[in-house]
Amino acid sequence: MQIYVLASIALAAVSAVQAKDVADWEDCSKDGSVCKVSTSKCVKHSDYYSQCMPAVLPTGALCGQNDGTSVWKYDNHCSPGETCQATTSINFHCRSTATAAPTTAPPTSTVLLVNDWEDCSKANAKCRVSTSTCVKHSDYFSQCMPATLPTGGLCGQVDGTNNWKYYHCITGETCKANGKDSHCTK
Repeated sequence: MQIYVLASIALAAVSAVQAKDVADWEDCSKDGSVCKVSTSKCVKHSDYYSQCMPAVLPTGALCGQNDGTSVWKYDNHCSPGETCQATTSINFHCRSTATAAPTTAPPTSTVLLVNDWEDCSKANAKCRVSTSTCVKHSDYFSQCMPATLPTGGLCGQVDGTNNWKYYHCITGETCKANGKDSHCTK
């Protein structure tokens, strides 16, 4: 009976720390949140909010903001024939490449461009490479990660502090758990 009780407690503990699958357009700010669709990305909008966004945004979708608190841009993810363009002094939307941008220039703010594998936790940080994503690892650390991870790359952790997954392994590999860490493996 004791073994059954201990096994039940262990199973409950493991279930409590497993990643929460999040649908497109939903909040993925909490530790352990993973976009349900493997091609979607958890895009950091501010220090307080991140959202699962599809690989290709629908026509007219919000693709960026710059209001001081929310400073982000999801470039190169608009539908074919569209680009992410400033539509107001704050918002960017997917618009036809033939559509002229408004005459009002967006406000200038200092954006910190961050290389892959570097810390992008600050509100004004943006990944330098447009196809990279700022992935939230914990309440204290986010990291720019490339669109495709290298062979054997770290693609997730569940260790009490870090609780994240990034399903962007090279073709032929999947993100598999091995203890507290997950790696891209064949």
